[in-house]
Amino acid sequence: AVLRSMKEGGFEIRVADTYHNFILMFNVLRWPTNVTEVRKALALAIPWDSLAPTCLHGYGRVGSGLIPYGFPGYDPELRLSQNLEGAARLLAEAGVPSGTELEIVITAGYEEEECFAQLLASELAKLGLRLRITSLPWDLVKQRGAEVWSNPEVAPHMVFNDWWPTYVTPYDYLSLLECGYVAWNWSGYCNEDFDEKLWETYRVDIADLDQALPLYRELQRYVYEELPAVNLWDMQHIYVYNPKKVLLPERALNPLYTYVVFFEYLEVLG
Repeated sequence: AVLRSMKEGGFEIRVADTYHNFILMFNVLRWPTNVTEVRKALALAIPWDSLAPTCLHGYGRVGSGLIPYGFPGYDPELRLSQNLEGAARLLAEAGVPSGTELEIVITAGYEEEECFAQLLASELAKLGLRLRITSLPWDLVKQRGAEVWSNPEVAPHMVFNDWWPTYVTPYDYLSLLECGYVAWNWSGYCNEDFDEKLWETYRVDIADLDQALPLYRELQRYVYEELPAVNLWDMQHIYVYNPKKVLLPERALNPLYTYVVFFEYLEVLG
């Protein structure tokens, strides 16, 4: 309503894609999320079509694979959709009893994470599962996430890890699942074959990114099947400006620099 009012008042609204995404990491070393079918069930319980309109006020894209929209290696065919019947079937096959409690850790002050956690709790309740939502300052989120390597039975079943790349390479996102990457691999995922293929792909990437993209595609599909982590959404940012006073060209906004406006490209009018 605020943006609509500003637009009616003559302001321009620019919605820009970013490479900043929100990845949900599953603890693969603690029951029941150590069971692949359970992780798939949790992913199927997510109300995917409600995420952007409900938690992002419409300004975001539903995730598809770990790599965000527009970034090299993005795969539009890796989207998930809600299927509560399928989720219930997988939970039954995995022997997860009704009343089982799961914990998700979110960052205090991140309204979109709180919104997601509440949505997920509501859907999991339909499956007979309870979700304990733990909201912590960022430093403690990092500490709880990294506990998967030192004390996996204490580490949360799920934890948010929002991410934006350091380098323009799909490796930047997939490296979150490298074995022993204690700082950021909060799933505890450790797969020697995955690591070896990832490094082989990165070596190809250094020489020729285009040749590496099909290999990154295979790795992403592997993650899609194993589901140690899933990208929930890619952020979009909103810029409001007066077109009578400022021109905002495309090059002033770079999705690699999520919170930056390159003012040297702005043109101030009259």
